[in-house]
Formats: sequence, structure tokens, C-alpha cells
Amino acid sequence: MSFIILISLFVFLASPSLFFVDAKETCTTSPYGVKTCKKEDVDLDVQKRVSRVGEVDRNQKITKVGKGEEFVFYIKVTNENDFDLEKVKIVDDLPSEMIRVSGLDSSETFNLKSGKSKTFEIKAKLRESEFLSNVNYEKCVVNKAVAFYDGKEKEDGTATVCYGNPGVLTMPKTGPSEYWLFYGLGLISLGVIVKGLVRLFSQRFRKI
Repeated sequence: MSFIILISLFVFLASPSLFFVDAKETCTTSPYGVKTCKKEDVDLDVQKRVSRVGEVDRNQKITKVGKGEEFVFYIKVTNENDFDLEKVKIVDDLPSEMIRVSGLDSSETFNLKSGKSKTFEIKAKLRESEFLSNVNYEKCVVNKAVAFYDGKEKEDGTATVCYGNPGVLTMPKTGPSEYWLFYGLGLISLGVIVKGLVRLFSQRFRKI
């Protein structure tokens, strides 16, 4: 008998629900024995930052990323409720312009105690096909991480990676044909101005 009691006690203490209470519902019982349960609002905070590999500063945006250069996304999920949460899901599908090198594999489900945070990392780089030669361009790609609870989207965070080949735009060289064109336009403009002045003075002398 005592052996059965010890086994039951062990199973009870080993139960995860004893130490992790998912209080997403609050239930009350009226004096008449009527039980009413109210679902609590769940608040999750998702912060997302990005930095080049080897850099300390984490920002919401990095620019001038080169071909083959790796960068890391940092995703921080915080339980801002006064109760624990079970089966929180974070989803981060990289944009098609990027390749995942290591870290979070698209999504993960986890438990999160009240006031606690969990951080994920994704190391990635841009596809070589995104880099064009002999073309002036600049492109920015936004990566989004979304937190779900109870099958519903609760919060998201974004970070941006910019790259390209802005180059320097120069005016075309002017050859002899352009020179004579500008010269002719200048003479025409000067002639119009002189003609207008002559007409103006002529009208004034007539009045005198």
C-alpha cells in the first residue's frame, strides 16, 4: 500500500502542470454553484534586430550588405502576462532573397513563464542571384517574425537588410554636335530677348 502511495506521489510531483500553470482562463463559481470561465488576453512582445556577423550593435536595419556576407537576425519573445504560457509558437520564414545558414529552422514551439523572455538567432546571407553587375540599383528586404498563441497571431517584429550597387550616376559627355546645339539655342534665346527690348523702347519713344 505504501509503495502505491509513493508511486502516485512521484507521478504527481513529476507532472509538468504542477510547475507550469497556463492560466489563460480564469474561472469563478457563483454562490449558486454556477461556474464561469473567462479567457484572459495574452500579451506577447516580439523584438527583432539584425547585425553583421562579428558586429556588436544590433539594429532594425543594415545597409550595403555585400555578396556572400553573413548577418544574424535576433528574435526576442517576452511573456508580458502575470501568468505562464504553454505552446507559444514563433514563425520566421526568410524572404526568398535570403538563404538560411544556421539557427532557428522556420518555427519553434515553447513554454514561456510570466515575465520571462526567449531569444532565437538566425544566421543568413543573400542569394548570389540578387547581385547584379553593371546596373545601378538598391534593394531593401524586410524579414518578419510572428508569435502565435492558441492558434492566433499575437505580435510580430521586423528587421531590414539593404543591398545593391548604387554606383555614381554621371551625365553623358557632350561632343561637337551637342556643343553646336547648345550654341544655337543660346543665340535664339538672345535674339528673342533683344527683339523684346527693341519693341519696348520703340513703344516708349512713340509715347514721347
